[in-house]
Amino acid sequence: MENLFGALSACLGHPDNQGRFRHSQGFELMVRCMKERNTAGTLALRVLDFATMGCPPNAEAFIAAGGLKVLFPAFMGRGVVRTAAGKGGKGPAAKRKRRGTAADYAAAEEAAEARAVSVVATLALQLQVEGAAGGGGARSADGLDRLLAKFLEDGALKVERLVELFVKYSKKVEAFDSGHGGGGGGDDDDDDDDDDDDESGEEGGGSGGASRKGRLYRKRLRAGLYTLQLLAGVLATVAVHSPSGRAKAKAKLFEQGRSSNEVRGVLAGYAAHLDAAAAASATAAAAAAARARARAAAAGAEDGEVDGETGVPRAVERAVAGLGGSLAAAEGLAKLAASLAVSFPPEA
Repeated sequence: MENLFGALSACLGHPDNQGRFRHSQGFELMVRCMKERNTAGTLALRVLDFATMGCPPNAEAFIAAGGLKVLFPAFMGRGVVRTAAGKGGKGPAAKRKRRGTAADYAAAEEAAEARAVSVVATLALQLQVEGAAGGGGARSADGLDRLLAKFLEDGALKVERLVELFVKYSKKVEAFDSGHGGGGGGDDDDDDDDDDDDESGEEGGGSGGASRKGRLYRKRLRAGLYTLQLLAGVLATVAVHSPSGRAKAKAKLFEQGRSSNEVRGVLAGYAAHLDAAAAASATAAAAAAARARARAAAAGAEDGEVDGETGVPRAVERAVAGLGGSLAAAEGLAKLAASLAVSFPPEA
């Protein structure tokens, strides 16, 4: 089952497949899986994350399918994980499965928590991005309003949960940074899986330090920085679009001994990273598109599959167009993150 959901998630990395998923009632199926609150429900979170990423129409479709009703229980920590370990069964196989149940369950719960945060953040950010792939260049007011309403219901308990998670992942990143020279650089000699890159970087001159810094940043992302950045994006979205949500968030941050300036700082770093990544991806995509066109022209194609004006197979042209749409979405997201960082109310 995990392989099936994993394959579906991989397919949804292409914009065309995101559209097919939407038109094939994929969101309705994933919502049904999550309602069961079993292993399929947990795996469905990953599919939903890929299905909505960079695609505002899919974010709208998920909300229209009643997705918020099954997503927020997972976000609130009630989750969808129901592991088979420790439940019934007889014989040696069942006994082996019961070993380490508590640790396995805790790991599964944390993974589901991070995935739920990712889906919520994808919805919050994609519904605000202008010019994202397939988004028609306009913000989705209705979907964003419905998402904000979920955060503000029941006395804004979900805003409190949002702040609690922000503090939790802030501490995880701080703990990682304390052992790695403060997080911005420092010694990374313990990186045993990248020794070859270190050597090649040092031989190449000044690229070694940049290479180590990049690896350290990726380690910080795995240690919790990525989820922290997403939480900051959702917090800023709630604060910017809702006065009552902003007041609740600031009060909870103060209660937890934190400040809104921390949220602004995380968002500013996220925006800078997205901007740099979009620029690097644009260069790589242009080179990949040129290579694809050259290979297609050299190989030739049947007349019915070739564009009459360019002489390039239509499949290649569609792939190149998809690259352009994905880059537009990445650039739009970088601009949005920078805007939220500036708009998030600072401490007085």
